[in-house]
Amino acid sequence: MKKTIKNLFTPRISYTSNKRLKMSLSEADKAKIGRGRMWSAEVTDLLTNKRYKVEGAACSFPSCFCDAVIVGEELEKNLITEAEYDKLLEKDQEAEV
Repeated sequence: MKKTIKNLFTPRISYTSNKRLKMSLSEADKAKIGRGRMWSAEVTDLLTNKRYKVEGAACSFPSCFCDAVIVGEELEKNLITEAEYDKLLEKDQEAEV
């Protein structure tokens, strides 16, 4: 049985990376996320209880901001390494099987 994450949010871990962090957001945090325009918000991942500052980011289309990226040095201590991210993905994929 495949586990569904409520209010799934998958921002890139940096502007220079294509790796994404899988988060579950509260309804209040979900309402902070803007699409199609520049935005910035602090959100809490309900899966880990870690807070992140995120902002809208451009995708590959000109003037489209449908993507998101994790930013903000004040919350940097909560960022995970790429190796930790890969381990989380492996665990999630194993749980889906």
